[in-house]
Amino acid sequence: MTTAMIVLGVLSILLTGVHAFGGGKEVLEPVMALSGPAPVPRETMRVCWHGITVVLLVSGVGFLWAASNAEQGVGAARLLSTINLGFAGLFLWTAWRSRIPGGWLKLGQWIAFLPMGVAGWAATLL
Repeated sequence: MTTAMIVLGVLSILLTGVHAFGGGKEVLEPVMALSGPAPVPRETMRVCWHGITVVLLVSGVGFLWAASNAEQGVGAARLLSTINLGFAGLFLWTAWRSRIPGGWLKLGQWIAFLPMGVAGWAATLL
């Protein structure tokens, strides 16, 4: 489990950077620039965006902690893996529901979250 948790921790921290710096420019900034949404929904979107940044960073640190605390870390690793599976499910559902052409790739964050959730659970069960 230790090696898998280290890999998942590093990947989650890298994903945090991609989300904060790459995704912010591609998704958050264009939404913030729209004049249509009222200030409260627009600023709520900003809070949600940065909340996800926090979850991703805590996930990375949590996986690394689980690697160094094998017995106690199993529960944390399973919780973090379940959160990753939840994010994957949200992106898959949204891609399907939105009917955006090519949505499976345009909303392709599930491609990162699904393997992390599966690998995390697998590492705690094997």
